Amino acid sequence: AHPEVVESSVFSGCSSGLYFPSVPVIVRMAKSSFSSSRSKKMETEAPVLYSKEFLDEVQPNLRMTGMQYITQPFSHSPFSDDESTFGASIAQLAACLTHFVSVERMNEIKKAGIPTLAIHGTIDATIPFSHGKYLAEHLNSEFHPVEGASHNIFIEREEEVYQTIIDFLLRVPQINENRAIQMVTEDPDNETQEEQKTE
Repeated sequence: AHPEVVESSVFSGCSSGLYFPSVPVIVRMAKSSFSSSRSKKMETEAPVLYSKEFLDEVQPNLRMTGMQYITQPFSHSPFSDDESTFGASIAQLAACLTHFVSVERMNEIKKAGIPTLAIHGTIDATIPFSHGKYLAEHLNSEFHPVEGASHNIFIEREEEVYQTIIDFLLRVPQINENRAIQMVTEDPDNETQEEQKTE
């Protein structure tokens, strides 16, 4: 943890340790790697990335169903990349299986006092909601559960998620200022210096 460099952190749909995806997730991700188009890839992955309600129902802010939204032509797509490669999918899976945050690492972040926010969909089918709660508890984070949402909360609950992050970031300067004051107050060397000044 480097509080002199990092002012805050936001964790969205993150795993809280060594994590092995469920069989449905692995199967769908594997199938999507061989999809003939981006739309097919999104359609294959959708059930483990979005809630059924989002996919099946017309979303007032989109004026179409979630499935129509994520599988529409690239020119209107919410995604910035039109590539669908097997190599990228394998690399993503490998990263999930090999890079994880240990309890020791979480304790370092907590001890450093870096303000953190954890956001997680309550019905996340890719990384269970319990991971988000665990992260929040062990990092002493602010925690925002996104009710009824699955994994891709930035797409499924765009307005709610971005507003939550904005509100958090607006509070960070005050959080860090309070932390700095507390550190100075609790610093025994500082007390010694003050005593020397009075002498």
